[in-house]
Amino acid sequence: TKTNDRSKPTIIDESSSQSVSEYKDRLHEVNLENWYEHIKHLTFETQFFALAIEEARAIINSYNTYKGKKSSATETDGEILNALETKLNSMIINYPDGAFVRLSTRSPKDAALVADLTTKLYNDELSKHSKPDENTRLICLIEATTQALKVKTGREALTLIQVSERSNEDLLM
Repeated sequence: TKTNDRSKPTIIDESSSQSVSEYKDRLHEVNLENWYEHIKHLTFETQFFALAIEEARAIINSYNTYKGKKSSATETDGEILNALETKLNSMIINYPDGAFVRLSTRSPKDAALVADLTTKLYNDELSKHSKPDENTRLICLIEATTQALKVKTGREALTLIQVSERSNEDLLM
Protein backbone atom coordinates (compact mmCIF):
# COMPACT_ATOMS: atom_id res chain seq x y z
CA THR A 1 0.00 0.00 0.00
CA LYS A 2 1.41 3.38 -0.99
CA THR A 3 0.98 6.15 1.53
CA ASN A 4 0.82 9.67 0.20
CA ASP A 5 0.68 12.05 3.14
CA ARG A 6 -0.81 15.33 2.01
CA SER A 7 -0.75 17.08 5.39
CA LYS A 8 2.54 18.77 4.58
CA PRO A 9 1.95 22.36 3.43
CA THR A 10 3.17 23.31 -0.02
CA ILE A 11 5.63 26.15 -0.56
CA ILE A 12 4.07 28.58 -3.00
CA ASP A 13 7.23 30.09 -4.46
CA GLU A 14 10.04 27.54 -4.34
CA SER A 15 12.23 29.64 -6.61
CA SER A 16 12.75 32.26 -3.93
CA SER A 17 15.23 31.28 -1.23
CA GLN A 18 13.69 34.01 0.94
CA SER A 19 10.27 32.37 0.55
CA VAL A 20 11.71 28.98 1.52
CA SER A 21 13.51 30.49 4.49
CA GLU A 22 10.36 32.29 5.66
CA TYR A 23 8.37 29.07 5.27
CA LYS A 24 10.90 27.12 7.36
CA ASP A 25 10.85 29.85 10.03
CA ARG A 26 7.04 29.69 10.20
CA LEU A 27 7.14 25.91 10.35
CA HIS A 28 9.67 25.93 13.20
CA GLU A 29 7.52 28.37 15.19
CA VAL A 30 4.98 25.59 15.73
CA ASN A 31 7.48 22.94 16.82
CA LEU A 32 6.34 21.06 19.90
CA GLU A 33 9.08 22.40 22.15
CA ASN A 34 7.87 25.95 21.46
CA TRP A 35 4.36 25.40 22.83
CA TYR A 36 4.60 22.40 25.14
CA GLU A 37 4.99 24.54 28.28
CA HIS A 38 1.57 26.07 27.60
CA ILE A 39 -0.19 22.70 27.53
CA LYS A 40 1.91 20.42 29.70
CA HIS A 41 -0.69 20.50 32.47
CA LEU A 42 -3.21 19.06 29.95
CA THR A 43 -1.15 16.28 28.39
CA PHE A 44 1.21 13.40 29.06
CA GLU A 45 4.66 13.86 30.55
CA THR A 46 7.04 14.61 27.72
CA GLN A 47 10.80 14.26 27.37
CA PHE A 48 12.80 16.06 24.70
CA PHE A 49 16.23 15.67 23.20
CA ALA A 50 17.91 17.30 20.25
CA LEU A 51 18.41 15.08 17.22
CA ALA A 52 21.94 15.58 15.87
CA ILE A 53 22.40 16.27 12.14
CA GLU A 54 24.23 12.94 11.80
CA GLU A 55 21.29 11.13 13.42
CA ALA A 56 18.82 12.83 11.08
CA ARG A 57 20.95 11.91 8.04
CA ALA A 58 21.16 8.29 9.18
CA ILE A 59 17.36 8.15 9.57
CA ILE A 60 16.87 9.69 6.11
CA ASN A 61 19.30 7.19 4.58
CA SER A 62 17.46 4.37 6.35
CA TYR A 63 14.10 5.64 5.04
CA ASN A 64 15.51 5.75 1.50
CA THR A 65 16.71 2.17 1.83
CA TYR A 66 13.30 1.12 3.19
CA LYS A 67 11.60 2.76 0.19
CA GLY A 68 14.02 1.09 -2.25
CA LYS A 69 15.51 4.41 -3.29
CA LYS A 70 19.18 4.92 -3.99
CA SER A 71 20.71 5.44 -0.60
CA SER A 72 23.98 6.75 0.63
CA ALA A 73 23.68 4.67 3.82
CA THR A 74 26.98 3.81 5.42
CA GLU A 75 28.26 1.52 8.16
CA THR A 76 28.52 4.64 10.27
CA ASP A 77 24.76 5.15 9.85
CA GLY A 78 24.19 1.77 11.48
CA GLU A 79 26.38 2.74 14.41
CA ILE A 80 24.60 6.09 14.74
CA LEU A 81 21.18 4.42 14.66
CA ASN A 82 22.27 1.85 17.27
CA ALA A 83 23.42 4.68 19.55
CA LEU A 84 20.14 6.53 18.94
CA GLU A 85 18.19 3.38 19.78
CA THR A 86 20.11 3.15 23.08
CA LYS A 87 19.32 6.80 23.83
CA LEU A 88 15.63 6.22 23.12
CA ASN A 89 15.65 3.08 25.30
CA SER A 90 17.01 5.07 28.22
CA MET A 91 14.04 7.45 27.95
CA ILE A 92 11.27 4.97 27.12
CA ILE A 93 12.18 2.70 30.05
CA ASN A 94 10.62 5.36 32.29
CA TYR A 95 7.21 4.61 30.71
CA PRO A 96 6.39 0.94 31.37
CA ASP A 97 2.96 1.27 29.74
CA GLY A 98 4.53 2.61 26.55
CA ALA A 99 5.35 5.95 24.99
CA PHE A 100 4.34 8.00 21.95
CA VAL A 101 7.21 9.21 19.79
CA ARG A 102 7.28 12.25 17.55
CA LEU A 103 9.61 14.80 16.03
CA SER A 104 9.21 18.46 16.90
CA THR A 105 7.05 18.91 13.84
CA ARG A 106 4.83 15.84 13.47
CA SER A 107 4.39 12.27 14.64
CA PRO A 108 5.10 9.20 12.49
CA LYS A 109 1.45 8.14 12.59
CA ASP A 110 1.49 7.18 8.92
CA ALA A 111 3.88 4.37 9.90
CA ALA A 112 1.01 2.59 11.67
CA LEU A 113 -0.70 2.17 8.30
CA VAL A 114 2.14 0.01 6.97
CA ALA A 115 2.87 -1.91 10.17
CA ASP A 116 2.03 -5.62 10.27
CA LEU A 117 1.27 -5.09 13.95
CA THR A 118 -1.65 -2.82 13.07
CA THR A 119 -3.30 -5.56 11.00
CA LYS A 120 -2.91 -8.06 13.84
CA LEU A 121 -4.26 -5.60 16.41
CA TYR A 122 -7.16 -4.69 14.13
CA ASN A 123 -8.11 -8.34 13.64
CA ASP A 124 -7.84 -8.92 17.40
CA GLU A 125 -10.15 -5.98 18.09
CA LEU A 126 -12.56 -7.03 15.37
CA SER A 127 -12.77 -10.58 16.73
CA LYS A 128 -14.35 -9.20 19.92
CA HIS A 129 -17.51 -8.39 17.94
CA SER A 130 -19.83 -10.99 16.42
CA LYS A 131 -21.31 -8.80 13.67
CA PRO A 132 -19.31 -5.57 13.47
CA ASP A 133 -20.92 -2.73 11.55
CA GLU A 134 -18.92 -0.02 9.77
CA ASN A 135 -18.78 2.15 12.88
CA THR A 136 -17.46 -0.75 14.97
CA ARG A 137 -14.84 -1.55 12.30
CA LEU A 138 -13.71 2.08 12.32
CA ILE A 139 -13.46 2.08 16.12
CA CYS A 140 -11.39 -1.12 15.90
CA LEU A 141 -9.10 0.49 13.33
CA ILE A 142 -8.58 3.57 15.49
CA GLU A 143 -7.80 1.40 18.52
CA ALA A 144 -5.38 -0.73 16.49
CA THR A 145 -3.48 2.22 15.03
CA THR A 146 -3.31 3.90 18.44
CA GLN A 147 -1.88 0.75 19.99
CA ALA A 148 0.58 0.31 17.09
CA LEU A 149 1.96 3.79 17.79
CA LYS A 150 2.58 2.98 21.46
CA VAL A 151 6.24 1.98 21.74
CA LYS A 152 8.04 0.18 24.54
CA THR A 153 11.56 0.10 23.12
CA GLY A 154 13.95 2.38 21.30
CA ARG A 155 13.89 -0.06 18.36
CA GLU A 156 10.10 0.28 18.04
CA ALA A 157 10.31 4.08 18.24
CA LEU A 158 13.12 4.29 15.71
CA THR A 159 11.35 1.91 13.32
CA LEU A 160 8.24 4.11 13.29
CA ILE A 161 10.33 7.16 12.45
CA GLN A 162 12.43 5.30 9.86
CA VAL A 163 9.41 4.12 7.82
CA SER A 164 7.36 7.30 8.14
CA GLU A 165 7.00 9.51 5.09
CA ARG A 166 5.90 12.34 7.41
CA SER A 167 9.07 12.05 9.51
CA ASN A 168 11.27 11.83 6.43
CA GLU A 169 9.72 14.97 4.92
CA ASP A 170 10.19 16.85 8.16
CA LEU A 171 13.80 15.74 8.58
CA LEU A 172 14.52 17.00 5.06
CA MET A 173 13.39 20.49 6.11
